[in-house]
Amino acid sequence: MELYDDTKAIAFIREHLDGDVAAKYDDDEFQNVIDIIMDWYEDNDLLDADIDDNDIDNDRDALLTALTRHVSEILSKDKGAKLLAEDVKAGVDAELAYEDYISQL
Repeated sequence: MELYDDTKAIAFIREHLDGDVAAKYDDDEFQNVIDIIMDWYEDNDLLDADIDDNDIDNDRDALLTALTRHVSEILSKDKGAKLLAEDVKAGVDAELAYEDYISQL
């Protein structure tokens, strides 16, 4: 398994988003999404080494829904955020795809 790399994650997210969506935002917007997700993982004790990844993988749809809701909520309170609500789910889904990708390496 490769370690998480924010720069690689942002590049991966850009590659996995529709070109029009990816072009609307600078890297800081995607970094913000990554930070929000990592904070959520930390708040929910999901960064611990003892976590069984299979439990998380088995309910990816629920994770995507919860993270999309959380990221949307945080971004709605962030006056400087530019990521539109309709693009949040795609961004979160692409970030989760990056996590899946590096877990296979």
